[in-house]
Amino acid sequence: MDVVSLAWLAGFIDADGSVAMRGHATCTSMAAVVQVAGTDPRARDRVISIYTEAGIKFSLADVKTDVRGLLKGRENHARAWNVSVSRREDTHRLLTLIRPYLVCKQDRADLIIEFLSNRMHETGRGRSAKPYRDRDHDIYREVKRLQKSFKEYAVGRGSTGGGPSATA
Repeated sequence: MDVVSLAWLAGFIDADGSVAMRGHATCTSMAAVVQVAGTDPRARDRVISIYTEAGIKFSLADVKTDVRGLLKGRENHARAWNVSVSRREDTHRLLTLIRPYLVCKQDRADLIIEFLSNRMHETGRGRSAKPYRDRDHDIYREVKRLQKSFKEYAVGRGSTGGGPSATA
């Protein structure tokens, strides 16, 4: 992977993406996800190209649109897309590759890399998965706290709160 592509991807994720965890710290299910969304097909194609070159599996979805291809309820908005990475190994690889170039979300990436490293090396999947350790719960809560503080910062800076970066 060339440095320029990784730095571009990190900047795009920092600005229009999400480095997050899903689930509940008290449940039996916690997962990491990296998402990026937008409306420009050139950006989507570049993200897909970088993921493909790095051997990272991803899912691509169109954001729900009306029959004209406009976002539902938003007459003047273009067709939107979302690319997400959620498999443990792929999320770990992606964050490890872009981590040196992240600015805003580097702290979350560090925590999620630690979480994924612990889970990949110590557990199976599904019913054979080992229980979460205290450190896993601590990481989950800290990532959620960072997500919330970033959202509050973004809204306080004049963001409408509707884009991916406001929920990142």
